[in-house]
Amino acid sequence: MSIVTGHKKGAFTGADFDKPGFLDIADGGTLFMDEVGELNPNIQVKLLRAIEGGGYTPVGSREIKKPDIRIIAATNRDLKECVEKGTIRKDFYYRIHILPIHVPPLKERKEDISLLVYHFLQNHPRVYAGKEEDCRLFVEGVLWITRSGAQWRLLPEKYGNWNTVYKRFARWCDHKVWEDMHQRFADDPDMENILIDSSVVRAHPCAAGASKKNGGQAVQALGRSRGGFSTKIHANVDALGNPLRFLLTGGQRHDITQAEDLIAGYEFDRVIADSSYDSDDFLQMIAEKEAEAVIPPRKNRKEQRDYDKHLYK
Repeated sequence: MSIVTGHKKGAFTGADFDKPGFLDIADGGTLFMDEVGELNPNIQVKLLRAIEGGGYTPVGSREIKKPDIRIIAATNRDLKECVEKGTIRKDFYYRIHILPIHVPPLKERKEDISLLVYHFLQNHPRVYAGKEEDCRLFVEGVLWITRSGAQWRLLPEKYGNWNTVYKRFARWCDHKVWEDMHQRFADDPDMENILIDSSVVRAHPCAAGASKKNGGQAVQALGRSRGGFSTKIHANVDALGNPLRFLLTGGQRHDITQAEDLIAGYEFDRVIADSSYDSDDFLQMIAEKEAEAVIPPRKNRKEQRDYDKHLYK
């Protein structure tokens, strides 16, 4: 609560000095409230009073402060649905829902992707982005290769010389630019649920020639499976379906071998996966994180487990 209203010295254990809250800091300016749909009811009451002009009282004080602020709120939740569920007060909803602006998800405005990527690259410490148009063509050329699975020498000329594009791509790999870019756009995920799965992709015939000096087949995530020479992509996504982490192995590796690495370092409420992830060790790891495993049991289990069938579907 004090993070919003601030507190006075001695108001509680550890309050060794006066500390302003967000309402103090934003006085005379703008207060941006992200994920407003997740505010607890007590904070909603405090904010509602301040918005209506009744002011607020810092913790440990009797002084009523009346800030002059403009509030901008953002959320990815349906606030009307939150009102119906009782998680958002109706009076608070109508006070902040004055001039609504709907921003479509990025998948519905793909023309903005290149702008966001270029802005990221301009501020990256280990690469030179160059001109926006040239950078856009390069990134689109790399994406064309990843989508098509074609050889680099088959890259359409409109993206530039294939060898130049490949060498720049390799340099960015060495500097971990692609990993940094993924982490940047995977920031602030919805961790109510985390979903994990894998998919096998056939390797191009030319990939079979991986040399030992370049790490060999294992390092390049190539292996033999039922589908022939292949790579298995292990991935997890957040509750909104946004990708969080990718791991590559040879196509013959079982899904469960990468399960613990996929969820390591995350805090979440549930893990949703198919029965190939039904492992006692993995279930124990999920339980230790105080989360729920929504994973159907394998048919050969001696004692069948219960799981949330509705959520799994």
